[in-house]
Amino acid sequence: MTDTSLHFEADFANQGRGAGTGTSDPGAGAGGGSNFDVGQFAMGTSAITATAGAVISAISAFYGAKVLKERLKQEASAFEFQKTMATMNRQLGEERASAEMRAAQQAKEQLGLQAGQETSAIRARTAGRGISLGVGSAAEVEASRRVIAAIDKRTIDRNAVRAANAARRGAVSEGMRARMLGASAANARASADSINPFVAGGAAALSGASRAGLGWHEYARYYG
Repeated sequence: MTDTSLHFEADFANQGRGAGTGTSDPGAGAGGGSNFDVGQFAMGTSAITATAGAVISAISAFYGAKVLKERLKQEASAFEFQKTMATMNRQLGEERASAEMRAAQQAKEQLGLQAGQETSAIRARTAGRGISLGVGSAAEVEASRRVIAAIDKRTIDRNAVRAANAARRGAVSEGMRARMLGASAANARASADSINPFVAGGAAALSGASRAGLGWHEYARYYG
């Protein structure tokens, strides 16, 4: 067996004893061998890794909470904007319903004026021909005009009521949507306000520090 082989076996034995007892044989270094302790290196590396992990975890938790807080604020702002638009749509729907009824009233008034003018014209032409008003065909023509005018007014009313009801239904729907969006905005805003990045980072740091502290405690126990 060569001198190199003897030194290798001595080093391996010293490493085994150092891992079990935390000490190395001083005589092993006298021949020029290494005093490297695998167990000490592994335990120290583990403690350092745990410490670095605690720092990284704290930083990640801090920025993660910060990003989440900002995202919730943006969601709240988006909900509030949609609520504003829905409220405007509700108001527009109510205005459209009122406008439909006003337009119907104006249309009926215009129809009444037109029917009155036509009736007057018919009477004037009939009187000019020497035909008695309110008798025979003249009376039938006038009655027909009144019936047609009444039918036209009812048609205008039906169409106006239908359009106004549709506008009111849309307004009610938009009002309900505005209330729901308002509640969503309030919830998102409350969630954002409840998040504190410093608290989140501190909690992660404490959790990581406890693990790192345990690793350093074990290291000090065997090699301190």
